[in-house]
Amino acid sequence: NYCYKLLTTVEKLDSQTQVYRANTIYVNKGFALQPQFVSLAKSFYNAEPESRDFNDGKTMYVINQWASDHTAGMIDEVLDESTFNPFYVSYLLNAVYFKGTWKKKFNKQLTHNEAFTRATWDGKEDQIVLPIMRQMDKFDYAEDDNFQAVSLPYGNGNFRMTILLPKLPQKYERSIVPNIPTSETFSRLLKQMETTTVYLKLPKFETETEIDLKGIMWDLGMPKAFSPTEAEFSLFCNEPTYIEA
Repeated sequence: NYCYKLLTTVEKLDSQTQVYRANTIYVNKGFALQPQFVSLAKSFYNAEPESRDFNDGKTMYVINQWASDHTAGMIDEVLDESTFNPFYVSYLLNAVYFKGTWKKKFNKQLTHNEAFTRATWDGKEDQIVLPIMRQMDKFDYAEDDNFQAVSLPYGNGNFRMTILLPKLPQKYERSIVPNIPTSETFSRLLKQMETTTVYLKLPKFETETEIDLKGIMWDLGMPKAFSPTEAEFSLFCNEPTYIEA
């Protein structure tokens, strides 16, 4: 129910922000999904299962094209020759696309190239030149002994980017670099935020992340899901299945 609410309402929260979510299921020819699973996938996730022959030489490209189409080309490859398996039962995909407009816009005339110092985990530093946006305004802000946090709203404020900046001395050793913030640290800083005048300098950046969900799902209580002999997905498919990671 919560996923369905997200699918049907999140795109309407802010007319200045583009948010698209999509789900789909590709099933290898010869396998059949259980009718109840198909019904739930359609009703709550807007996912219409599609049967394909994974050995047709095209399915991998069809899946990658689906990902590209539903992320405005930002993610153009989720599978390659080393990760696509033509003998798998099914691929379940979820895509999220977000494009926001700052509520408090940066003045382009105040954006200038500037040296930006990057800290590496081995205690070294290097500098690169980047366009740096800047503005002084009131933002929700908090800090503790290790981090400064600022919340930047998009559009009407229903969506926000929260940035955490580690507090590092100019010279440091690896052993004293603050740990990556935990979810508890993040939640605490959010609760402590107060509207404050902030002089903000934000570099232009790109980020890319890959996360292996096996450990996360294992910790959440799903270790059997990855076992060929113990997985219990009888309501998913007409054949015994498990999650391969």
